[in-house]
Amino acid sequence: MLIISIAWKNVWRNRKRSLIVITAVLLGTAAGVFTSGLMVGWVNQRTHSLVYTETGHLKIHHPDFLKNEEIGLLVPQASELSAFLAHQPAIKASSERLKCLVMAATSRGTTGLTLHGVEPEREKAVSDLHT
Repeated sequence: MLIISIAWKNVWRNRKRSLIVITAVLLGTAAGVFTSGLMVGWVNQRTHSLVYTETGHLKIHHPDFLKNEEIGLLVPQASELSAFLAHQPAIKASSERLKCLVMAATSRGTTGLTLHGVEPEREKAVSDLHT
């Protein structure tokens, strides 16, 4: 107990220095907690956005589609697969999509876009693309 008493008196021997250090530690901790919370929120929002607008919870595509996103690389027997998925009790909803990369041009310039072709009524059940 004597050591704690001596240490406490030593801390407050120079009040100005001690208050500056305590303030710096508190501000640094608050900034760290704020930044950490901001990043966790950003990651959660980005994950939600990715799942509900781009990939969904499950993605089925042609085996070569990830190597080269060509519009001709369609899922073989897609209609049969879609019908099969519709009858699975564990699957609440499914939707077919056609995704391709396009170039949009105006007189001022060009830009690359991702074009999503969807069935609007089925898409409402699986994503936020309709909003």
